[in-house]
Amino acid sequence: MKLTTKQKNFLRLHSEIVVECLPEDLEIEGNASAIDPETDAAIAQEIRDQLEAGNEWAWCCIMVSVSWKGFEGVDYLGACSYKSKADFMESDGYFPDMVARAFDELVEAIESDMENMLTLWEQEKLA
Repeated sequence: MKLTTKQKNFLRLHSEIVVECLPEDLEIEGNASAIDPETDAAIAQEIRDQLEAGNEWAWCCIMVSVSWKGFEGVDYLGACSYKSKADFMESDGYFPDMVARAFDELVEAIESDMENMLTLWEQEKLA
């Protein structure tokens, strides 16, 4: 069973969006930039300096989740470097794209649950 546009709009208005900064397992070197050796080294050093200063957003994996009534959709973006959560949310367009993908996953989870419920209901009616 597919949600209608009206139901999706309701869901958008009533869903909770959470943005989390998770530790990144990838090495900074070789993953932060690919410009030239000198520039790459300077960028990697800046990231390390920011991490040492307590900026967890300097090198992280970002998780965006969209949830409603126990259902959830998530999207991840790894090997990120930002000044802050606000910097991530306001720059380069990744945030709205991640919200859209997480929302689509949320819708799929709800629709799947509705299908399972209808199947069980039909099986009970036949029993």
